[in-house]
Amino acid sequence: MGKKVIIYPVFVPMIGCPHQCAFCNQRSITGRAISNLIEDIKKQIHTIMATAVKREGYKEIAFFGGSFTCLSQDLQNTILRLAHPYIDNGIIDGIRISTRPDYISNHILENLQNNCLTTIELGIQSTDPHVLKASERGYTFEEILPDLINLKNYPFQIGYQMMIGLPYDTRQKSIKTALDFVRLKPDFVRVYPTLVVKGASLEQEFYKGKYRPLSVREAVDWVKDIKFIFEHHGIDIIRIGLQAQEGFDEGKDLVVGPYHPAIGEMVESIIYRDWMEDIIKQELDTCKVLPKNIIFQVNPSRLSQAIGQKRSNVRYLKEKLPDMIITIEQNNNVDRQEMITIVNGKLTVRDRIRYVAQRYEGIQEEI
Repeated sequence: MGKKVIIYPVFVPMIGCPHQCAFCNQRSITGRAISNLIEDIKKQIHTIMATAVKREGYKEIAFFGGSFTCLSQDLQNTILRLAHPYIDNGIIDGIRISTRPDYISNHILENLQNNCLTTIELGIQSTDPHVLKASERGYTFEEILPDLINLKNYPFQIGYQMMIGLPYDTRQKSIKTALDFVRLKPDFVRVYPTLVVKGASLEQEFYKGKYRPLSVREAVDWVKDIKFIFEHHGIDIIRIGLQAQEGFDEGKDLVVGPYHPAIGEMVESIIYRDWMEDIIKQELDTCKVLPKNIIFQVNPSRLSQAIGQKRSNVRYLKEKLPDMIITIEQNNNVDRQEMITIVNGKLTVRDRIRYVAQRYEGIQEEI
């Protein structure tokens, strides 16, 4: 698309969804109980549009929080038309929705196309049959696959949402889901670690000892491999984890699970830590004169990720190699997709694309 995409989220309740998935409590996720749907949506749009004119980029109103196409067509059209004046005035460029992958028939898609829809996000969550059944999704991947392929015949930007750590999920099953997504070539993906929220059926499974959520560290390790897969194939991950929200931060709605408002940064930081550790191992194996120090230089926009939260990467590498002086610094001339190392006076430019390809090949061999 080229331009920076700016999304203005408007939350719609799950009044039309035919399933109550094991992980879902819609009120907790949207943070609202709605008595007058249309009036509430109007107020949300009016509030967020006050900031839209001040920002540059490709702008979309996004109707999130529910399975949009499970609503009646009349209600879908009423909601979509609330955004039309802002498109007509040039304030926004399009409309985005999130919905279920088993509610995207030709009739539904043609109606959306006629109402200025530009982007569809599909909550596929997993492609594993046991995971989908235990999560009470109400479909199998094989059942929705023809509709996913058919969706490519329409001009929408297409995004897939996947969840890791669902009941019966494993790291390898999540990797398989990512590889299945890659074969369908979505324009972007979101990756959400599963959380246990109050009121969801997964809460009772947790208290009974029948479900164990991932730890934050486990979630970061799983997503790291998933990110290698999508990055290797040029598919953007536009979000990792739920955005920070008051109900979770204050402990009102979250029971347990790998919730962290900066989990995406944590994943990227671990990627840099592993990359630097691999480089050090290579240098130790090949250098005739063992280096006393090594300097890593990255683009300024990558510095915090390379250093790690609270300098965690620096501490980790120093603990591994206490006799070596390791420096991580910024260099304005380094590309975002590169890292420079200076060892024994020798400067080497390291290519992230090549590193990601190597890790991707390793993941494929593993599974």
